[in-house]
Amino acid sequence: MPYDRFWSFARARFARVYPMHFVALILITPVMIYLLRTHASAFETPSAFGIYFTPNTVRISWLANLTLLQPFIPLIWVQDLWNAPSWSIGNEFFFYALFPFFIAYVVSHLRTTRRLLLSVVGCLVAQAVLTITFIWLIVNVPLNPNVYMFTFLVVRNPLVRMWEFLFGCILGALFQHYQSSSSMQPVFGALRSRSGRNALLVIGIIGLMGLSVHTELTWTRASLLYYTLISALSLPMFGIIVLVLALRRTFLSSVFENRFIVMLGEASYSFYIIHWIPFYILVSLRLFGITAPGWWAPASVLATILASLVTWKFIEMPARRYLRTFLAPRPRQVEMRPGV
Repeated sequence: MPYDRFWSFARARFARVYPMHFVALILITPVMIYLLRTHASAFETPSAFGIYFTPNTVRISWLANLTLLQPFIPLIWVQDLWNAPSWSIGNEFFFYALFPFFIAYVVSHLRTTRRLLLSVVGCLVAQAVLTITFIWLIVNVPLNPNVYMFTFLVVRNPLVRMWEFLFGCILGALFQHYQSSSSMQPVFGALRSRSGRNALLVIGIIGLMGLSVHTELTWTRASLLYYTLISALSLPMFGIIVLVLALRRTFLSSVFENRFIVMLGEASYSFYIIHWIPFYILVSLRLFGITAPGWWAPASVLATILASLVTWKFIEMPARRYLRTFLAPRPRQVEMRPGV
C-alpha cells in the first residue's frame, strides 16, 4: 500500500475516534480523582479494584487510558478505573493499524467467490477454536485470584478479538464482490428477493436477542463460560444482519432512512463514549448514602442522548475537520531561482 494512502487512512481514523475519547477521559478524571480522595477504601476492596491506590498507580492507569494501551494490560485498575468503555477504542486503534496491511496483503488476493467464502469460514473456524480453548481453560484452570485478568484476556484482548475484525473486513470484500460479480448470485440467491432478505434479517435479530438474554456478569466460572459462548455465537448473527442491511432494501430500510434516526446514528459514538460518566456518578451516589429515585436512570439516559448530540455537533465534528486538516501533509514549497 502506498505510504501516502496509509497515512491518509490513519489520519482519518485518528480524527474520527480520538477526540471524543480524550474529551470523555478529561470529563471523568475529576470525578474519579474526587472519589479516590474521599472514598478510596471503597475502591480498594477485593470486590472492587483490589489494589491500594498510590499516585503512581493512578498515573499509570490514566496514561494507559490516554494512550489507548489499556486493552494490552489485563488489570482491572488499568482498564476500568476511568472511562471503562474506552477499552474497545484501544481495540479499534489496533485494528486500524492492521487494516491497511490486511487489505493489501490478504483481501487483495481474495478475488474469487470461492476464496472469499473459504475465508469467511476460516474466520469462523478460528473463532470456534479460540472459544473451545477458552472453555477448556475456564473449566480446568483455577480462576481465583486471576479471574479478572483471565476475563480481560478473553473478552477485551485485541489479539483474541482480531478474528472478528478480519471477519468484518472479508464480509466487506464479499459485499463488493457481490455487487460486481455474477458468480455470487447463485450463492446468495435468497438475498435477491426482499422476502428472503427480510427472513434472514429476522433470523439474525432473533438470534442476537436470544443471546442477549443473560444475567449480570458475576466473575464466576459459569458466567465466563456464558460470555465466551455468546461472544462466539454473536459473530455470525452480526454478519448476517450487516450483510443483509448493506445489500438492498428490507423492512427496516425506511426506519434507518429517517432523519432523526440517521442523526442518532451519527452521534452514536459520542453516546457510547460518554455514557459511562452519568452511570458511574449514579452508582457512586451510594458511597454518600444517597439512594437515587427510580426516575433518575431513564432521565440520565435521555440526558446522555441529548449530551451526545451536542458533543457530536460541537466537539466531535469540528475536531474531526480540524485534525484532518492539521495533520494533512503540507505541500512542498518549490524555490524558484532567478533566471529559471
